[in-house]
Amino acid sequence: MNSNSIHAHSVLEIILSAGGPIPRETLVQTIESKFGADARFHSCSRDGMTINETLDFLLAKRKTVETGGQLQPGPEGPCNHG
Repeated sequence: MNSNSIHAHSVLEIILSAGGPIPRETLVQTIESKFGADARFHSCSRDGMTINETLDFLLAKRKTVETGGQLQPGPEGPCNHG
């Protein structure tokens, strides 16, 4: 894992703090604004992900769900580890 890598939980926190569905484009802009367009993300099982790869990963793991281009917290939520 790259020491400059950001955990995917940080992306989940942004989604949770939105307080409701957030357009994917707006979410990408928010993440870019906070971490930079070239930021790389990691999870428990993957690293080196771009913003969009991270969002796709979170969708595949049901950590977030997308309906009509809007993302919101999913049924799986964040994992509970340090």
